[in-house]
Amino acid sequence: MGQDIYSQATWYEATAQRGAAETALSGQLAFDACVIGGGLSGLTTALELARKGMRVALVEARLVGMGASGRNGGFVFNGFAQDMEYVAARVGKDAAAKLYEFSKMGTDYVRSEIAASDPTLKMGKGLMVTVLYDDGGGLERYGESMAREYGDEVTYLATDATRQRLSSSRYHGALFYPRA
Repeated sequence: MGQDIYSQATWYEATAQRGAAETALSGQLAFDACVIGGGLSGLTTALELARKGMRVALVEARLVGMGASGRNGGFVFNGFAQDMEYVAARVGKDAAAKLYEFSKMGTDYVRSEIAASDPTLKMGKGLMVTVLYDDGGGLERYGESMAREYGDEVTYLATDATRQRLSSSRYHGALFYPRA
């Protein structure tokens, strides 16, 4: 049987500066809401409920910000772990479009929270997704589809533009997401 991935130290965990551990919940406690999970979604939910004046308990089995929330390297952009064609096949095109709008709201939320909490923090100016081979225009078509179907801000960069921007001859095209 494989080792539990959460018991393996990642670079992110090994370099994290954590405060003292919180004590375990015990006895009888009263809250307006209980949020299960201390990842980005759980933390955001708990924060927004508390801002609305609710007494919130945040329960996390392991470590706050563990798993994907703690090792994303600081990248935040629209979308999901699966591409939108997969999402649309699972939930239908209309529901996929609504879900994508929620993901855009999430990206904007993180950007505004960072700006409000510390205006001196420097945020990135976009994200590039590149290909290492000539994909026959597949990436360009995907970018056009994302702009058309989901209103995403995305620009296709042809091979020469990609190579110039990255100072490398290794890449054959890119999608640039300026709001990421």
